[in-house]
Amino acid sequence: METVSLEREFIKQLENQEAQYWSDYYICCKSPIQEKLGVSMNIINGAFCFAIAKTGRLAFNRVLGIGLEYEITDQQLKEIINFYKQVGTNRFMIQVSPAAFPENNEELLLRNGFIRYNQWAKSYKKLVNEIEIPESKLNLENLELSNIEEFENVIKLAFEFEYDSHLLISRTYKKPGWKHYLARENGKAIAAASMFFCGKVASLAIGGTIPEARGKGAQSLLIAQRLNDAYKAGCEYVVVETSEDLPDKPSQSYRNIFKAGFETAYLRPNYVYNF
Repeated sequence: METVSLEREFIKQLENQEAQYWSDYYICCKSPIQEKLGVSMNIINGAFCFAIAKTGRLAFNRVLGIGLEYEITDQQLKEIINFYKQVGTNRFMIQVSPAAFPENNEELLLRNGFIRYNQWAKSYKKLVNEIEIPESKLNLENLELSNIEEFENVIKLAFEFEYDSHLLISRTYKKPGWKHYLARENGKAIAAASMFFCGKVASLAIGGTIPEARGKGAQSLLIAQRLNDAYKAGCEYVVVETSEDLPDKPSQSYRNIFKAGFETAYLRPNYVYNF
């Protein structure tokens, strides 16, 4: 998997974009869901800490933006560990970008009890024009309030989210900067996606297809539609996070965005802390 060389300020922009849209899931989550799931969020020396006590899923229990505004320190890591301990989750991860200081941060993380777990790929595409939407028998539509439950059901089935954690994803509906989509086959909702706009950058926040409908091109269709919507909104770049594509663990999400013309900006290591 090839990566490209990017300026530190651009990497910071991509990381802050992700932290901003991910924050919306937690900020927009209101009681009783918040209380039921144990949803918490904190900012510790510039690092965004997200937690859901009810689930050990790392995507919901992770730290973003560490080392961007302030250098990573032992004291900061101790405070982060204490935050998650108080929340009550059984594990969490810190995602470290190439822009994080100090550069030799792995030794710092390891000596504080973290283990290197895996990597996520951060990819982006520069927008220069609208693209052609692939021909398909599927129908795309913008999400309407009356179809929220269909959207939530697709997300739940696509990602196998437990304990109603999938409900956080739909809480951003109609919030500033957000757009949500459904793809249907013969009237049935089989795929869902969302996008977050901020300035000149748009994020493909989430996209999933129910298991029995995979391989029909729904995500390629949703990616193309979102690229065009981002271009029309005046965005210059679209960015997305996926798992790393490995020979023994292929990532269909990565392959979908690679096919759509994205480049891998960098691989971001994930360091896990287990309680």
